[in-house]
Amino acid sequence: MLSFIPTCNPWSLSKVRLGLASLALVACLLVTSAADGSIENGRTLYAQTVRSAVWIVVPRAQGGYTSGTGAVIDEKERLILTNYHVVGESAFADVVFPVHAEGALLTYSGDYSRGGAMPVISGRVLARDSKRDLALIQVDELPKGIRAVPLATSGAKPGDQVLAVGNAPTNPQSRLDNQVLWGRREGKVNGKATKTVSFRGSDQLLDACIIESNDLHTWQGDSGGPVVNTRGELVALTSFGFSPDGKRDNTGAIDVSEVHTFMARYRGQVGGACASRSLGAVAVLFRRA
Repeated sequence: MLSFIPTCNPWSLSKVRLGLASLALVACLLVTSAADGSIENGRTLYAQTVRSAVWIVVPRAQGGYTSGTGAVIDEKERLILTNYHVVGESAFADVVFPVHAEGALLTYSGDYSRGGAMPVISGRVLARDSKRDLALIQVDELPKGIRAVPLATSGAKPGDQVLAVGNAPTNPQSRLDNQVLWGRREGKVNGKATKTVSFRGSDQLLDACIIESNDLHTWQGDSGGPVVNTRGELVALTSFGFSPDGKRDNTGAIDVSEVHTFMARYRGQVGGACASRSLGAVAVLFRRA
């Protein structure tokens, strides 16, 4: 069993007021990509993927917040997929969608809280699965221009190029209203396997099919973010980071096969996981609308 670091961001600073607001259509932001092996259509792919990405903020019982990332996977039912360790046992989560102003994507969280209130849409947690590190959130509404990311029918293979979107702060101790959002990372899949993982500082035990990358360089706050292939299909969900050499360079992401199983069980269908394994029941808290 391996012990890894979850990539959600536990916030203990800042009391940011959260309110409801109508959000605008998102646009593309160019972020530095990998020095080699970059995706040829990376700009277009990023613009497409960020339209399905969300920033998730969950108040903690002991004070402060936990923040992470998520991906819209169903427009009709307004469903968002994220990691279990982002929402934990909370029944609700606050969701912030990308906004653009004057043709530019707002990437500084302080711009989202001008006037004293963070523009969020309330969501409730419909289902969760700690072994797969997956959770499903339903929001009351989707802002105009938000699009669901399509799920790949099969996961990425070693050597495949992938792009990830997440909300890792440049400084993990920064306030909620003082960080950079919608970061873009490109890399390659280095491996894929079913692993048992324990999260440092948590009782959660992950037992799932994961993909590994040593050049996506995800960090705290990226948890739950979409990892897509060159066709813009979701192949994985960022989950944790690990460091074979002490530099914390590697990313572990939940393979899309686990997402298909999770959603099939949520919808009351029969589903299989990586290597035809079954990992137990999904805890459905609310039946979908």
